[in-house]
Amino acid sequence: MPRSRSGIIGVLDIGTTKIVCFIAQITPDNNLRIIGIGHQLAQGIKAGAITDIRLAENSIIAAVSAAEKMAGETIDKVVVAVSGANPQSVRMEAQVPIPGQVSPRDMKRAVIHARENYVSEEKRRIIHSVPISFMVDDIRGIDDPIGMTGDQLTADVHLITASDTTIKNIANCANRCQLDIQDYVIASHAAGLSALTEDERELGVTLIEMGGGVTGISVFYHGKNIFTDTVPYGGTNVTSDIARGLNTSLACAERIKTLYGSAIPSASDDDTLIEIAQMNEDTGEYTEEMAVPKTKLVQIIQPRMEEIFEMVKAKLVSKQILQIASQQIVLSGGASQLVGVRELAMKKFGRTVRIGRPEVIEGMADSTSSSAFSASVGLINYISMNYHIYDKVEPSVTRYLQSTSSTSSSGLVGGIIKWLKENF
Repeated sequence: MPRSRSGIIGVLDIGTTKIVCFIAQITPDNNLRIIGIGHQLAQGIKAGAITDIRLAENSIIAAVSAAEKMAGETIDKVVVAVSGANPQSVRMEAQVPIPGQVSPRDMKRAVIHARENYVSEEKRRIIHSVPISFMVDDIRGIDDPIGMTGDQLTADVHLITASDTTIKNIANCANRCQLDIQDYVIASHAAGLSALTEDERELGVTLIEMGGGVTGISVFYHGKNIFTDTVPYGGTNVTSDIARGLNTSLACAERIKTLYGSAIPSASDDDTLIEIAQMNEDTGEYTEEMAVPKTKLVQIIQPRMEEIFEMVKAKLVSKQILQIASQQIVLSGGASQLVGVRELAMKKFGRTVRIGRPEVIEGMADSTSSSAFSASVGLINYISMNYHIYDKVEPSVTRYLQSTSSTSSSGLVGGIIKWLKENF
């Protein structure tokens, strides 16, 4: 593919069940407008990790080609959302001397030192570096220390790491598709940038990104991501449970899940009969027709969804952040669209729960406005929002943002536009 025209950016959401590509363009008033959309059934991917590189390559090429055709542009660089790779949270501290007043350069040095202090026996890669707070000498809990005077700056940094092997395989697959990956973003982190409000991120919220093979967790507090993890189950596990429980094919299980599935029972379930295809014992093909009550379907779905929420809650309890994390629960991702999921989550967490949908960006199609596309849209926001002023260190948008005035919103926007134009 030839190099894309300046000001054109591409994002790629690699999920277990679907691949989504958005192409966006910088408008004359320095906003982003989506001009190309492509989404394709994912193949060769399990639990967010590539298991068959040739099949995954075909899926990615199909999604990117559809977006390019719609946009009338070609892309050779993308920012990628990663749903698998077993993301983990690590808190690190780092100290640097300061020559008088704190500058953005000092803050960047402190974050870099925190990254350098991270040591893991496993093959892990740092994906995000999110400063939680700073300390100048003995003054703690500082959000923005720029301009403060002291001798020593301490940064408390949240590192989000991922499996290096998984990341390398994604990069290898992208390279086979003639795509250069500019940056990686954890899917639940990206979804939080499109499905959450600023107040929710400020006051405390847990974003549960319910994908096909993985359920991602990102907790935001005081506007920052303070915890990220995953549960290795999602919508495809529900489909498999239905196929086994009703002795039907995966295709039939997915269809009846979509049409009739519910995570909670209702009074009319016994009276609702569902026609399913069952296996013919002689031929091994799914040719037998049988009617089963909806009650049986719900009895298969509900335990799996309960297990997912219980595992999410256990993760939050183990990190001792449940009190902050459960102030508000927001669900996103394709599996969150199942009937009754919100009500079941309310019961499990004892808190208000809502279904998060992506923030509308100019050029978005109605078909991409559901919660299933929260992470995909979040990638656009990841690039365009100055919310990420310290989110990444190198390479990233921040090397331009941090060179601009920290007190000027126009400077921040200018830094974003400069990065977009120079990198895409």
